[in-house]
Amino acid sequence: LVGYPIIDLSNHFRDIHLYLRKLEEVIILTLKDYNIIGKRVKGMTGVWVGNKKIATIGVEFRKWVTMHGFALNVNPDLSFFSYIVPCGMKNKEVTSMLASGLPQSELNLDAVGDKVSKHFAEIFEVDM
Repeated sequence: LVGYPIIDLSNHFRDIHLYLRKLEEVIILTLKDYNIIGKRVKGMTGVWVGNKKIATIGVEFRKWVTMHGFALNVNPDLSFFSYIVPCGMKNKEVTSMLASGLPQSELNLDAVGDKVSKHFAEIFEVDM
């Protein structure tokens, strides 16, 4: 699931690190809805389940307007990650919601997207 928020932070807050932490919080809360414990790892932007990365964040700012966003691994074929070095991190594994124990029957991309939107609206105090 890819999120590409475009926000003028000059209307909210001018703090790049706060923006990144808020994006992480949106994903952590979404995972919590599925009883998956997501966490931050100091010095590494993104969200982790155990020692495996489940969500990546890559953003750009131009005149305080955000571009790019995040990717939450809902149910990708994780074997393809063996051909790349995700986020430039050698010897780090990735995971997905499915690989974290969520049954396939509970994985619905639209439902996950709805939960992300709900938490995004809460955390960023915006209407969606």
